[in-house]
Amino acid sequence: MPTFSNLSILGLSILAVCVAYSQTDPMNRFEVASLKPAVGLTGGGVSVRASGRPVARPRIGCSGGPNTNDPGQWVCNSTALSTLIMTAFKLPRYQFTPPGWMDEARFDIVAKIPPGTTPEQFRLMQQDLLATRFQLAVHFEEKEMPGYDLAVGKDGPKFKESVDDAPDYTPPPAPRTMDWDKTDGFPVLPPGNQTVLWFLNGRVSNRWRKVTMEELAKYLADQLVKPVSDATKLAGKYDLTLKFVAVPMPLPGTPIELDANGERIPPVINSRPTLFEAVKTQLGLALEPKKTTARIMVVDHVEKVPIEN
Repeated sequence: MPTFSNLSILGLSILAVCVAYSQTDPMNRFEVASLKPAVGLTGGGVSVRASGRPVARPRIGCSGGPNTNDPGQWVCNSTALSTLIMTAFKLPRYQFTPPGWMDEARFDIVAKIPPGTTPEQFRLMQQDLLATRFQLAVHFEEKEMPGYDLAVGKDGPKFKESVDDAPDYTPPPAPRTMDWDKTDGFPVLPPGNQTVLWFLNGRVSNRWRKVTMEELAKYLADQLVKPVSDATKLAGKYDLTLKFVAVPMPLPGTPIELDANGERIPPVINSRPTLFEAVKTQLGLALEPKKTTARIMVVDHVEKVPIEN
């Protein structure tokens, strides 16, 4: 993914938040929280079928919290510190470039959430946990960087507005296995009208239901690690399908080949489309390069070893 080494600082004014540990509102703290370094990859996860062979997939990441099936508990398995920080501050990836050790440092968390906690309070609880256990302190700066406008292509969009489901419609359960589509080599999306985002061996299959262009722009920004603004002037909600080949992270010291827009060139996988090509040919949209500014989070202090429970 692109780095921020070429970014110019527009100003040294600090916009926000060095966390004041001693003044944290007790209402924005977990009732009980256990945080410890992860040992290997935990959990069993679901199985993945690749080329007809089932492969175990470890459970990595976080679950639970407000607006989920488990609102009273937050559980993280083998989750990178960088992910915990981005989740707590609700950051897209272009707003935070963590050092490599933060991606490698992984932790298990089990936290009890008070009844009635809102999503915003939940994020403040996560921030408090990072502040008290890792002594995390951060601030934000405005920086100039390359970005994109998401615009309508010359031939117009290739999708339609969403229609309401029948009153008795119930989405089918997500499958516990994943198959390949032999016609294009991408993961087969399960039937139904729900939103599905699947990634397998560098191939990404997406289907959105009732998605706005602003939401699509946020998804593309996360994939490109650059700001993407909605310039389509399409105000409705739409059903979209998008399949592309993701650009893998390069190994340290590996030469990086860039295209004319400064994006890394993905490997050729049987001529399957890049994200830029897929947006153009499958959606009838375009990603137009531009210069923009973005609010970037900077870590002032963080301990590599958390305070014990």
